Amino acid sequence: MIQDFPRWSASRSETNSLSDLSGATLGIEASFYLSDLLTRCDEPLLPALGGLPFAFQRHINVHLEFLRHNNITPIFIFNGLDVGRVHAPFRSSDEAARLVAEGWDLYSKGQGQVAVTRFGKSGYIKPEIFDRLLQSILQEKEIQFVVAPYSSAAQLAYLIRDGAEYVDAVAGSSELLLYGAEKVITSIDLVYDKEKLDQQIDFTQGTFTFVTQQGCMEELGLASQDQFVDACMLSGTSMLSSLPTLAARARGEKVRTVVEMMKREGHTGLSVCLQLQEEDSLKRENYLDRYRRSRLAVKHQVVLTPGGKVEPFAAEQIPSDLNELIGQHLPDELYYYLSIALIGPRPLNQLTSAQIFEKAPADGGDAETYRILVRDKLKPVRAATLALLAGQLHRVFKFRDMTLRCWFDPNTDNTITIKDVERPSKAVEQWNIHADLLPNATKDISLASLLGRLKDAGFAGKTVTSKTTQVSCDLGYMSVGPETNSRYSSSHLNWRLERTVSIASSTSENM
Repeated sequence: MIQDFPRWSASRSETNSLSDLSGATLGIEASFYLSDLLTRCDEPLLPALGGLPFAFQRHINVHLEFLRHNNITPIFIFNGLDVGRVHAPFRSSDEAARLVAEGWDLYSKGQGQVAVTRFGKSGYIKPEIFDRLLQSILQEKEIQFVVAPYSSAAQLAYLIRDGAEYVDAVAGSSELLLYGAEKVITSIDLVYDKEKLDQQIDFTQGTFTFVTQQGCMEELGLASQDQFVDACMLSGTSMLSSLPTLAARARGEKVRTVVEMMKREGHTGLSVCLQLQEEDSLKRENYLDRYRRSRLAVKHQVVLTPGGKVEPFAAEQIPSDLNELIGQHLPDELYYYLSIALIGPRPLNQLTSAQIFEKAPADGGDAETYRILVRDKLKPVRAATLALLAGQLHRVFKFRDMTLRCWFDPNTDNTITIKDVERPSKAVEQWNIHADLLPNATKDISLASLLGRLKDAGFAGKTVTSKTTQVSCDLGYMSVGPETNSRYSSSHLNWRLERTVSIASSTSENM
């Protein structure tokens, strides 16, 4: 979300009836949808008690019914891997844990209402926690979703910006505008009694609010998209925090202060950063370098193309060090597994960055036994997991040591070595499921369905057998384009990325 965006863009927003989208395919940014839903559910005790918000799943079902009754076809896009280097990885979780601890302290002193308010302000509950839940609901209802290689906002903007060939409209955070989306639905308001979900609902009572990039540029008095992106990024986004000096300079919305500074200092965000680079606040955060990296990451963001390839925007202009801006490139096969949620982004982030950040849990993680668990006892599991992934990749991944940093000792690197792990493929060399073991009527062979059948001891015993043909598989050279994979086909979306795994089984998130 662009800092203060709802306030300064309000005069440029337009609201229409949801029925105006009838017949359209709507691309929805999943993190935006979940964040909005969590805000509307408004359960301040959730960080303290954990679990799901009450009726959370039922609200999602009602929202999907609104879309269906209005003849709107949704396609949800989820965030994938982290972009670039992680800055201050423990800051937000440490602050959240501190506020939760303060809430419990207030509660113990009999200040219940104040404690509830403090819990609600902690911000510990992040929308990505509920990605698997939403994916399982979409899977059950046969609604399409895709996990983007990196930013879901960039993926959605890519789908809409070259004409409505894949989606007719996009709904998501204001950051879609940074990637070239000309029109973005920033709010969908569905009118129904949140306390009486079992009653009859009038599904025609819904509206949506949208803004245009041109309208936002006119509101700020900017002449080009590059200037608009610069101003928004310096005012603060999910990729880059606000320019440190804005706290003292801003008299209203931060973005307007940035625009004034740009007009004085050369009309670009870079000129502003260069002018202020000697200030202590920028030096402490290495802000100039972070700005340059983030700005180039927006320009060359990596997306999944209709042909099943993973490529950056403007592929013909990419810098030679793009891996430093975005992250280590993985084989297309792995991005495909990520796109259908067969594997979660967490282990892939660890593999590409060679870093594992263990953040503070909601209770602060003060128990020494818990700290020993995450720092020491889980090392063999982490090593085996990453070795299993690295085993089929380039040699640079196989012989790379990982560093583990924990919230309670952030300056100490704990090394996790994967090169000495016994070859993981040995564990499955004798596991082979022959086609004749499966029922003839089986149409959808999913990982979850096969794992479920292994509960049958008789079936499981028959799968342990020698393979008659040894097939060498190197993920680095496998193609997953439409010419080799029939899953890339759809009447409305060229790459349908058909679900091959039941997301209800969340074990792959922690592979």
